[in-house]
Amino acid sequence: MEEVTEGDELTERQKCFARWTGKEAVVGSEGRLQQVAGDLVHHFEQRLAAADGKGMIVCMSRRICVELHAQIIKLRPHWHDADDDQGTIKVIMTSSASDPLS
Repeated sequence: MEEVTEGDELTERQKCFARWTGKEAVVGSEGRLQQVAGDLVHHFEQRLAAADGKGMIVCMSRRICVELHAQIIKLRPHWHDADDDQGTIKVIMTSSASDPLS
């Protein structure tokens, strides 16, 4: 009985992963990220015109985060600086148990 259940769980996990992967591909498509980056830049600049502040963007995946960051930098290159203490925009990611130590 356990062997049959294990196979079903794996199949269900695979189905969930396939659904998530499909959604991630749509959410992280280049055209959509260009539009989202433009909307975010416009919104943030309008907000800063009214009051000082900061913003935080949370993405569905690390890949989307990196690609959205790149799209924003294309629109506002002066926001970027490789130095951690400089620039306006940074990417911060949590680590995973499978990440290498470095």
